[in-house]
Amino acid sequence: MADGALTLNLDEETARELARRARALGLTPEAAALKLLTQAMLEDPVAFDGRVDHAANHDLHEPGRPWAEVRREMTARLEEALAKRG
Repeated sequence: MADGALTLNLDEETARELARRARALGLTPEAAALKLLTQAMLEDPVAFDGRVDHAANHDLHEPGRPWAEVRREMTARLEEALAKRG
């Protein structure tokens, strides 16, 4: 990638959506992909920086709740999510 070229292998659905959005913008799919990636990196540079310690974004001194207190609720949520998946 020394020359700045990059090949992205997209699944069919993503490629179709990119082409649709590109047409709406009057761009080629390649130009639209470049625009979308550049915009995403400028809007959220942290998401593109693997060196960032995401734990720093949380209050590690926040009080927790005992497992015995949350077990029933968490089990119900998990079972509900699994049931929705089928």
